[in-house]
Amino acid sequence: MSLDRQKQPEIYPIHSAKVPEVNSFPLQNGLQLYYLNSGAQDVLKIEFLFKAGFRDEKIKGLASVTASMLFEGTGNFTSKEIHENLDHLGVFFETNTGMDFTSVVFFSLRKHLQKLLPLVNEIILNANFPENELKLLLKKRIKSLRVNQKKNEYLARKLFLATLLGKEHPYTQDLNESDYNAISQDQLFSFYRDKLNPGNCIVLVSGKTQSEDLNNIAEHFGNNPLKNTTGIFTGTIPFSSSSQKQNNLIRPKTVQASIRIGKILFTRNHTDYPGFKVLNEILGGYFGSRLMSNIREEKGYTYGIGSALIPSRDFGIFMIATDSKGEMTEKVLEEIYKEINILRKEPVSNDELNRVKNYMLGGFLASLSSPFSQMDKFSTIYESGLDYSFYRRYIEILRNITPEEIQQLAVKYLEPETLMEAVVGPGDVL
Repeated sequence: MSLDRQKQPEIYPIHSAKVPEVNSFPLQNGLQLYYLNSGAQDVLKIEFLFKAGFRDEKIKGLASVTASMLFEGTGNFTSKEIHENLDHLGVFFETNTGMDFTSVVFFSLRKHLQKLLPLVNEIILNANFPENELKLLLKKRIKSLRVNQKKNEYLARKLFLATLLGKEHPYTQDLNESDYNAISQDQLFSFYRDKLNPGNCIVLVSGKTQSEDLNNIAEHFGNNPLKNTTGIFTGTIPFSSSSQKQNNLIRPKTVQASIRIGKILFTRNHTDYPGFKVLNEILGGYFGSRLMSNIREEKGYTYGIGSALIPSRDFGIFMIATDSKGEMTEKVLEEIYKEINILRKEPVSNDELNRVKNYMLGGFLASLSSPFSQMDKFSTIYESGLDYSFYRRYIEILRNITPEEIQQLAVKYLEPETLMEAVVGPGDVL
């Protein structure tokens, strides 16, 4: 059958989006393993997800440095040997440290799993944090920090988080060279024993997973005694917001200004989270959003502008972010508040709302296209203390929310007087 390229394909409404659910079982030592058998390629993703992040640090940067150092030496392998072995097996690996969790991830062909697991076992259970490798890593981190400290967008994000939470709040991650210089080998061992230990994590396996793969993983990680870890997520970490609405950092020799506007909101557990996600999408969540259409496409004040709701375990942070010429700073701010006020005063049209709904539903379906992204959906609800009913409710609200409900959310949560500003740029315009 030939394809008629002059005829537009039919568009069908999306009525549902079912998220494949994971299976799980406890290993012999109590370590919980979650797995998802999906996909056509013989590739596996093994992730160790630790309940440890910025919130658990006694020294800023310690969680991220400890995670990275897992690959720099064990009781039986040097850093060079670890990296050469992983490279020989074609394994991609990474560590990610966030506000509340740290993950250690391995991607591998199934046929190499037997050879990979003993090395993973060494990395997770027997890291020894060589002093020479730690000095090298800290030197790289400090060099990277010096580069970032010359970037307005980096400084604006720091200033914005410090404005909302306070400079010393762990989520702010207001790192300085002195913080890295304060990190010692003993502190890495302490964080490793107390936080990055198997008693404080779950194992996530996704891909074309077979029973023999799960048995092999259970054999390597189910026999080690687990250390009980206490004090995890014992309460909200107090924050101290700035008393000033506007917070500026002047950098005289710069040309551009980095702008951040927002406030503290709620987590995924809140009843208004799904509806606010739709409101955010309309305001600045995608390329066709109102902020992009006005400030980039029509006015040409910026190359890009967007907004997002960033949830953590304790609360969410709503943020609008953009960069513009310094002399356009005030005009950009005016247009941002103009678009916010329009959403508060006027219901969105059904055409626009339906377009955004279809875009978000299509994006949600696209995010289920691989076994790894399907497992990411589980990680999201696990980290938020939710279950799969969250997604069913999210899709239901997304499909049925009305223009009037969008307006009510804008009135409730986007009052301009409650939004904090952080701007970094040339002094003559701040």
